[in-house]
Amino acid sequence: MKLKIFILIVSLAFLSRCANYKQLQPDPELTPMELGYIEIKDGDEPFELEKDKKYYMVFPGVTQANFYLVLDITNKSFFNSYLTDTFDDGKGRIIQIPDESDDPGNQSVYSVTSGVMQYYWVIDLVKNDVLLEMNYRYVPKWRFKFENQYEKLKATVLKNSIDQSAYLGIGESFNIHDFNYAGELKDIEQKTAELKKCQEVLKEIESIFPQNILNSTDKAYLDYMELKKQIDEELLFQDKYASTLKVLKLEVESRGKTHKFVEALPEFARFFESGHTHDLKVLTMVKTLLADRLDEVAPHYVRQINAKQDATVIENNLDSAKKLYQHCGKTPDQEFLNLTDFVTEFNKKVDAVWAAKKSLEEISNAVGSQDRMPGNTFFTEYISKLSKLEYNLPKPIGSQPGSVRNATCIRLLNKEIDKVRQRISSLLSNYREAERLVPQLNAYKEQKDYQAMRRLIKQNSHLTFMPGLYKNLDQLSIDAQTNKIKNALRSQDWPVAESNLRDLHMDRDFLNYSAIAGTKNRIVSMYEDSLYTNVNRISRQRAQQFMNDNINTVNKVQELYDNAAFLPVYDLTFTSGSQADLDRKVSALNEFMRQIREEEFPEKSIKHLYNEFTSDLSTQGVYKGRAIVAHGKNYKGKDAATWQRIVECDPYSAKKLTEVKNYRKIFVLPVTTHSAGGNEYLFKLNIQIPSEAKFPVYDVNVKLPKTVAVNASAAQWFEEIKMNGELIKNEGRYTVTSPTASNNYECQITPLRVNKTGDNILEIRFKSGSFQVFEVSVMAQPPIIRKN
Repeated sequence: MKLKIFILIVSLAFLSRCANYKQLQPDPELTPMELGYIEIKDGDEPFELEKDKKYYMVFPGVTQANFYLVLDITNKSFFNSYLTDTFDDGKGRIIQIPDESDDPGNQSVYSVTSGVMQYYWVIDLVKNDVLLEMNYRYVPKWRFKFENQYEKLKATVLKNSIDQSAYLGIGESFNIHDFNYAGELKDIEQKTAELKKCQEVLKEIESIFPQNILNSTDKAYLDYMELKKQIDEELLFQDKYASTLKVLKLEVESRGKTHKFVEALPEFARFFESGHTHDLKVLTMVKTLLADRLDEVAPHYVRQINAKQDATVIENNLDSAKKLYQHCGKTPDQEFLNLTDFVTEFNKKVDAVWAAKKSLEEISNAVGSQDRMPGNTFFTEYISKLSKLEYNLPKPIGSQPGSVRNATCIRLLNKEIDKVRQRISSLLSNYREAERLVPQLNAYKEQKDYQAMRRLIKQNSHLTFMPGLYKNLDQLSIDAQTNKIKNALRSQDWPVAESNLRDLHMDRDFLNYSAIAGTKNRIVSMYEDSLYTNVNRISRQRAQQFMNDNINTVNKVQELYDNAAFLPVYDLTFTSGSQADLDRKVSALNEFMRQIREEEFPEKSIKHLYNEFTSDLSTQGVYKGRAIVAHGKNYKGKDAATWQRIVECDPYSAKKLTEVKNYRKIFVLPVTTHSAGGNEYLFKLNIQIPSEAKFPVYDVNVKLPKTVAVNASAAQWFEEIKMNGELIKNEGRYTVTSPTASNNYECQITPLRVNKTGDNILEIRFKSGSFQVFEVSVMAQPPIIRKN
């Protein structure tokens, strides 16, 4: 059982490796020799092809190039086939050789060449069971093509050959007046075209001749050579015949029309120079006809030249006429020779003038199309070209023979020559001047002094081509000026930034101001805003920083208000717009700076210092208090709390008493500055207590620090007491009690009569050996009635 399974597996594997295509092996074997058509057989019988089977046949390669393998197949429609030079049982990529047959239904023609050992003719589809009835042939391509077209070519040549009797009758029976030239020439043209097609076919066949075919006795080759000779000879005759008819036609049609005869002169001359061997009768007739007409040429040119109203080339067929004189055996007269020389000279000078104009235009265009600023030697080349142009420019035409002496075209040409000479001279002068300017401009360019470059070019505005050579100079200048402004802004050099900005705004001296104005104005506007923004921002930042840095300062406070930090970093004076707009901006900045100096800075400093002052009177209390007063002198704000703090610290400001029997604490500061001691102190009270009495009277109690009142029992503790400027002494109607330990160092001043309305200033001065801030409590009350 196991053995049977093994045999089955091996059989299946073997069958899977069997070929998809069956090889057909003809008997006799195939040969690549050129032996005509050979029938393909399988012994004595044709091969049998089965439906849906696949086959291939191996054809041997050839030893020469340019061969065909031709297959004639009777029942070709029963299967699909192709030829390839590589075949592996239908696997991989297959490249089919194109079938070049003109009869693909019954024949296949494949191009084969040397270097390929064998070819594979493959049948990949059999539609029905069929017998393979096929002949094969190896044949050179030239022979196969010639054989297939020979009969057709012979028929075409025969059909398109022309009867030569008409040509041979020229000079005898040929009627030049009544002949249908147009019809005959058209017929010749059509037949010549057909013969040339045949000639091209033969040339194509000849291009693939093998090298050993020359002088061969091969019948096909001999037929080829005979046919080629026939075509060449017929084409030669037709060309000769057509050229003769053209000359006769032109001569007949130009009779009485000299200008037509003159136009045809080149065609007449070509007739004699074509190389054709014409019949003597033909040549004699043509020479006679043309010789009789040559005397018309000179008068025709005289008329044309005298009527010419421009300086363009004269249509010159005189050289052809001169040749015709020679061909016809006739000698031209002197007038003809003079005219020939004149027209030749005139046309030569016209060509030279137009060439000079073209060169001038090319030079101007070359200079104008320069896409970068010129180097120092840029103009040297063009100066050299202009110099040569000037040297080679023709001189004006001098005196001419009488027949054309006064021709307008001579005067116009001489005028054109002078005009071109002047233009060359002018351009040469300008280029030489420009050559001297360029090194100066390049020196300025090295220094990036683009404004100087612009000025120099503008100063030489007659050199109209110069701005075109410096197309980007305006932009470079704008960029350079912009960079100066940017750098000045970056380094906060405001005067320089504004000066450069003003210069750019006022700058109109550009090479093409209308083109650059928009860009310039946008830049001015942008950096004008930037200048103001920066000045504004830096000014504010500086003032804010100065304020923050000095909010703790207690010495030389007044000097702080004289600092430039409270002024704009720069006073702007430039505007590209209206002065009112600038004034508005400047005023806004100045107002901000004023608010910082007169409101924000003193207010913040006073608030901060007052908090420091009240929290610790013993640490620089006097200086803090005086700093608050100094800030107060500069304060223009409306904050009531700030004003109150100023009053509290100012010895010369009276502190209000507005209630009875309520003690009010006040700060007493020295009004002298002796840090070692012995200072005078002052404080003022403004009694503003509402009262129904017509003449209010109060006792004022003052609680003094111990250090001030400790010796009051032995000596008067105060220096001076005044009430509304009136000196008060402890005598008469006034009593000033002494502050002692027993009364807790409280002094009473009584009675003090006050005004019902208005200020009532009580001023007390005393001295102390210290330099500090004292706290004193004061209170006003109605007088206490005492006995005795």
